[in-house]
Amino acid sequence: MDSLKMSEILKLEKRRKNLVLKFAAYITVSAILIYWFLRFCVYFYTISKEELDFTSDNNIMFYVVCIVAYIIVHGYFKFSVDTISYDLRDFRSAYKDAVLKPFIKQLGFKYEKYGHVHALNLIYSELFSSGFDVQEGNDFIRGTASNVRFSLSDIVLSDMKYNFLKDLFFGYNFSLRKKRLLYGLFFEANFNRAINSNTRIFSKKLINFQNFKLKKIKMDNTDFNKIFDVFTDDKINANYILTPKFMENLTKIAKFARHDFRMSFKNDRVFMFFNQNRDSFEPNMLKSVNNRKNINEIKREILAVIGIIKTLELNKKIWIYGGEDELNRL
Repeated sequence: MDSLKMSEILKLEKRRKNLVLKFAAYITVSAILIYWFLRFCVYFYTISKEELDFTSDNNIMFYVVCIVAYIIVHGYFKFSVDTISYDLRDFRSAYKDAVLKPFIKQLGFKYEKYGHVHALNLIYSELFSSGFDVQEGNDFIRGTASNVRFSLSDIVLSDMKYNFLKDLFFGYNFSLRKKRLLYGLFFEANFNRAINSNTRIFSKKLINFQNFKLKKIKMDNTDFNKIFDVFTDDKINANYILTPKFMENLTKIAKFARHDFRMSFKNDRVFMFFNQNRDSFEPNMLKSVNNRKNINEIKREILAVIGIIKTLELNKKIWIYGGEDELNRL
């Protein structure tokens, strides 16, 4: 823990505990409010349902009280969620400043907490055939490893949807909302081979890919074919790219993706997308941040992603490190 300021870590741990307690209190109070709200509604409904005249004082009072109670409960939920979300974002930001940023700097790479891979690179990769309206992201890391330039970041791709709402108080109105499409890690790097074809690799979990310009081919690796589908416009060039060792290492890398994995080769660049449906390099709120093992988990995840460079150079391992002792020294 030499490279980290111990005082900052202790402050972060205190904030983490407060956040966990605040969230537990929110869950408890929410459960109590919902319970009493439902009991209240059932009680008043039982009293008023015997009244045939729904304009009677009992029924009017029932509706008024239910609406007021709903507004109070809804307001509490919204205020609590917004407050906890803000505190959580602030905590994660401070954690990255204390742990992530110094570690990446020590590795010799540049880091932008709120940056992300440019949308033009996503479009150029041709990995997102359905398109997207909005791109967001964070944890932008770039640099050179093993003489290969690379960049990576988390990305969130969304579509904007129009909603036609009939509001209780303000009549009809239109609104826009984001519909999340993909959430994961995007990686790009220079490739050490000249690519004269359009070749893409998708995990079989992605079943809706269609491209009439590319043909699906089978590779000479049974395990690889069980996990991936390969599409290309030049089978010979695809076999030149996907050497036996490359395919073997790619099966290891793809396990990093929780949902689906995508890869494309264009000119002298390779693009990968790991659809994880989560933010990478984030601390586990249920685990102490004042713990070397938990910090090493974040470091190991970063090394594993940057270690993709080793696979591009067809090395034996995705990333080589000396176990826990080396991680402790970093």
